[in-house]
Amino acid sequence: FNVGFITINIGICYPERVLILFIVIFIICSYYAQYSNKYAIILGIISANIAIYLKEPAFVVIGLFGLFHIIYHFFNRCYSRIFLFYNIALVISAFIFISIYVFYVSPQIAVSDNDNILNQEALDHKEYIIFLAKGLFNFTIENPFLMILLPFVVITKILFFKYFRLNPFLDSLLFGGFLYLLVYLKLQIFTNYYLTPIYFIVSFSLAYYVKRYKIYKYIALFCLLFYTINTLPQSIWTFISLKKDGVAFHLSLDFVDKYTKTANDKVNIYFDGIGRGENYNDHYWVYFIRYLEEVYSADNFDIKTKDENSSNLLLKPLHFVFDKDSK
Repeated sequence: FNVGFITINIGICYPERVLILFIVIFIICSYYAQYSNKYAIILGIISANIAIYLKEPAFVVIGLFGLFHIIYHFFNRCYSRIFLFYNIALVISAFIFISIYVFYVSPQIAVSDNDNILNQEALDHKEYIIFLAKGLFNFTIENPFLMILLPFVVITKILFFKYFRLNPFLDSLLFGGFLYLLVYLKLQIFTNYYLTPIYFIVSFSLAYYVKRYKIYKYIALFCLLFYTINTLPQSIWTFISLKKDGVAFHLSLDFVDKYTKTANDKVNIYFDGIGRGENYNDHYWVYFIRYLEEVYSADNFDIKTKDENSSNLLLKPLHFVFDKDSK
């Protein structure tokens, strides 16, 4: 019961929701692929590739899983040929994705979502430190198991590797989830729901090591305290808020629909100062218009604003009207 998990399941247009499904399928298939199950191998490769192209950081998890097992097999000669083929296919899939991204996608990126949310280059040194500290602090109190327990387990396993028995299946997922976390820390995108897939990647690994080692149990209890006093109440509030906002949103749509259908003249609706900038469109007014047209079949209205239409404004529907006299 996490803020990010609630957000992606109650909210709209979150690829993490589908990503989690295929990540879970990949993990389950990978487990059975160890025993040379051909169906698991085929489904595992398919689900892995779907996951990779749903969200960029997934390639890190998939690629590391395959590479980890290939290296482990090189030193121990313990896997069947078909499972070795499975892991090679995962590494190749990750390599193909990153090649496409680096040589084709990346050169065409003009503006990223993170640039739209916050222009970090405009911050002075002090403001940047505050931004970074706030982001890390919020991530930590909202995701204590990922920000405290996960790094602690990974770092201790690296520093004291001689005292830990290597489990290639669990450890590859553990390190893959940790790298997934590092990607967003490196990008400095402190949006809560982006981390949600990591829970499904590392949960079994963390549970296994917490059960086996007492020190991890103490850290897990500390994280549970954080979760109880902060994350859980915030999650409940987020659930109620999203449910309430959805109801209010559709009540507003219903009112506007009835009003426009009874009005003699075309109804002017003003959305001033909401997502009309050059780079970022606010979801709610876009969906407000789409729902009015596509769900309620309303057409007797114009959306007006004192701001000029941005270059990336949706061309359809055609109800956007620039009104320089709008107040």
